[in-house]
Amino acid sequence: MWKSIKREISVNRDGLWQTELILAAACLVGEIVAFCLWHFVGGEPEIIPMGTILTTIAAAVCAVLFPAYYFSCGYEQALTLGCTRGRFLVGELALSLLHIVLLMATAGLAVLADLGFYRVFYPQAYERIDWEDAPPVTYLLLAAVVAAAALLCFGLFFGALLQRWGKRAFWVLWGIGMGLSYLGAAVEHLGGADREDSLLGRMVGSVGRVLAFLPAAVYICLGGAALLAAGVFGAVLLLRGSIRHAV
Repeated sequence: MWKSIKREISVNRDGLWQTELILAAACLVGEIVAFCLWHFVGGEPEIIPMGTILTTIAAAVCAVLFPAYYFSCGYEQALTLGCTRGRFLVGELALSLLHIVLLMATAGLAVLADLGFYRVFYPQAYERIDWEDAPPVTYLLLAAVVAAAALLCFGLFFGALLQRWGKRAFWVLWGIGMGLSYLGAAVEHLGGADREDSLLGRMVGSVGRVLAFLPAAVYICLGGAALLAAGVFGAVLLLRGSIRHAV
């Protein structure tokens, strides 16, 4: 098992440092945008963590795409070279988790870069930071653990679907994502306050009242269960052997 982990890290080590370069470039672009914003636009400087924002976005995208790539593209090659499905899955899980941790650590360094940027160029804005409003370190670590687990499950699910059904799975997931993004606005428009007498308006109002009554812990549990189910489903797909070209 340890040999499989070392093999996957060795084979994909280029992807690790390449994503770090992507995040470093995103942070640099963010600092340049912030500098141009306050230097050319003018006004009283305020803390706008552009470096952290762009780095976090890039980290989230890479944390989904790269694990999905690992699980989908390395499967048949590993089995062709004699690796078992179980060892491949363990190795890719370790590699993906390491990748996600590195991405999150780099996003944390972007926060320090933003603070250093404002401390050097705009000390008056840096001095107005209220450190008492900063969340405790324990909460940040807990949020990081939850985010890493969620990204790992989603990457495993996405990669397993791509490995099993290829481009068809990608376009189906893309269509579902686009549909969900427009569904909320469409339902809000069709069931708005000016349509309370319509059937759809009454249905939307009833669902809204039920959802508002539920505590936040219920949504957290449902979201965690959905992510766990997605990860288990992806693992089952890979363990049951969805090989299309390898013998």
